[in-house]
Amino acid sequence: MKKLTLLTVGTSMLAACSGSSNYDPVFPEIKNTNRVWTDASGQLYSAVQDTDGDFTVHDPSNGLFYYYRLENGRLESRPSIAPSIRYENGKLILGDTALTPAEVTAEEFEITSGDVILKGMLILPKGSGKVPVVISGHGSERSGATNWDWAPAWYAEAGFGTVLFDKRGTGSSGGSFTHNFDQLGKDMGKVVEFLAAHPRVDKRLIGIAGNSQSVRIATLEASRNSEVDFIVASFGTVGTAFEEELQYTKNKFEAAYPDESWEEFKPFVEACVSAFALHDDSRWDEVSALKKKWKGRVDGDRLAGTQVGDGCLSWGPFLLKAFGRGQLPEGLDWSYEPKADIEKLDIPVLWAFGEADQTAPSATSIAAVKAWIRDGKPFELRTYPGADHGMFMTATDKDGKSYRFKNPVYIQDVIAWLKALKAKQ
Repeated sequence: MKKLTLLTVGTSMLAACSGSSNYDPVFPEIKNTNRVWTDASGQLYSAVQDTDGDFTVHDPSNGLFYYYRLENGRLESRPSIAPSIRYENGKLILGDTALTPAEVTAEEFEITSGDVILKGMLILPKGSGKVPVVISGHGSERSGATNWDWAPAWYAEAGFGTVLFDKRGTGSSGGSFTHNFDQLGKDMGKVVEFLAAHPRVDKRLIGIAGNSQSVRIATLEASRNSEVDFIVASFGTVGTAFEEELQYTKNKFEAAYPDESWEEFKPFVEACVSAFALHDDSRWDEVSALKKKWKGRVDGDRLAGTQVGDGCLSWGPFLLKAFGRGQLPEGLDWSYEPKADIEKLDIPVLWAFGEADQTAPSATSIAAVKAWIRDGKPFELRTYPGADHGMFMTATDKDGKSYRFKNPVYIQDVIAWLKALKAKQ
């Protein structure tokens, strides 16, 4: 029998899994806290030895990532455009460019949220003056942000410090992994509380960079926490997880079956998600009837990654209730409505969406943000044609191999927006 595997990718909740830690560090001399570097012109870079074995260099000026790994003692790199790299005399030599550690300090910390210890890293410019700080929010990944997050170089360029922290159940933090927005928001609030009491932090500008899942977490916590002063909300959605699943399924359905009617298929998806994820057992008869209707017309494998494809088209109610529900994101409230909390906000928010986002489709969220701006909310909106989830773009090298990079216009927009925010203080 086919393995029961349910991947609710459309909720942007299952983005990445943590990797294996069986590797030899590429440059063991470089500490995990030493992740912001600079070239002779002052351009900042990120360089991180992450837990899956990659030593990653990120150049914010062009959005590129270069990955290096030791394979059987041999240094391998990707993509093919990655320059050579070596470490000597305290410098990273990236092709012809020498990188030296930037003038920042990294302070490891731990805080308590309820009975859970959360661990993180505060990266600040060297000196004694107070600086504004951005908390870099997790997406839905299970890997700890302190092991891979490259954002500190962006925020340092804007004159901000950065907090990276491993959300509960990831990295070095304690607790159980969860998608419970209320709990994750409370954890974020404890980080805000830590920053507000820190002698080097400018309490007038403590903000959250919400990415994917953490857009919901950031807006929820900011709606009830007056110490959150701004948000950068990137590639998340403003609707319910239920609505996001419908939109994601719609995109998959229309791509796979251009001659079929989404409006005709939509009631099946609504019944499936309601019965399966929302535990409305009164709708299983409807699911069974609609499954018979669509049998032979729609193949679950062509809608892989959706609840209707991996779930209701492929398995019966008994298995889905007994085993399938246990594979849904832990603690996720499928009916939580972020809009009510967003409408409470009266702080600056930069909303950024990729127009080609397949994981968290953005069209309805863009329309909602435009309406809030018309209503006078202190929000700004940026959209990026061709950008997929994470603001990733795809290019092809000379050998025809594709590689991904962050949209550099997005990066520079975030930096410019933060600089303007700081200048107003």
